[in-house]
Amino acid sequence: MLDLEQEIPYGNPKYILMKRLTLLLLLLIMLSSLSCKEEIDAVLTMQKTPYTGNELRIDGYYYTVTQNFEGDRYGVTFFYRNGVVRYGASFKNLSDISGDWGDGNYRGLWAYYEIVGSTIRFEEWLVNSTMMNTGIILNDSTFKITERRVSSGSNPNFQEGKVDELYHFVEYSPKPDSVNRFLD
Repeated sequence: MLDLEQEIPYGNPKYILMKRLTLLLLLLIMLSSLSCKEEIDAVLTMQKTPYTGNELRIDGYYYTVTQNFEGDRYGVTFFYRNGVVRYGASFKNLSDISGDWGDGNYRGLWAYYEIVGSTIRFEEWLVNSTMMNTGIILNDSTFKITERRVSSGSNPNFQEGKVDELYHFVEYSPKPDSVNRFLD
C-alpha cells in the first residue's frame, strides 16, 4: 500500500516555502507583463544648427502670455547660439521669475530651433509626440507663432492649426546652461 504522507510532503516546511516562492514568482511575472505597453517615442525632426544671425536677440529670454484655470501665465523660453532652445517655466507674474531654473534633467525642456529670414521654427516634446511651432519675426525682440503641428509621433489630444502667440524679449543674465543629456 502507498503511504501518501511520505510520498507528498505537504507538511514539510521546505515544500511550503518552495510553493510560496513559485506562486510569488508567477505573480511577479504576471504583474510585470501588465505594465508592459507599447510606447510611441517621438523624435525631434530638426537638426542642431548654430544660430549666427542677428534677427533675434538671444541675450535673455522670451515670454508669452497664456491663460489657464489660474488666469494669465507667463511661459519663458531661452534660445542659444548653438541652436538649442530651452523651455523655462510658467509663472503667474514676470516678477516671480528667479534664477532657479533647476538642473534641466527633463527631456521636455529641450529642443532645437532655426531662423531662416524672418521665419522662426522650434520644436517641443509632448508625451508621445513632438510639436513644431512656426512663426514670423516682427523685430529683434518680438516674434509671433502662427502655426502648430505634430512633427513626429502621434497625439490624439493635440489640436493642430493656426495660433496667435506673441513672444517678447527680456534681457537676462546669467542664462541657464544649454548643455544637457538629451541633445547632441
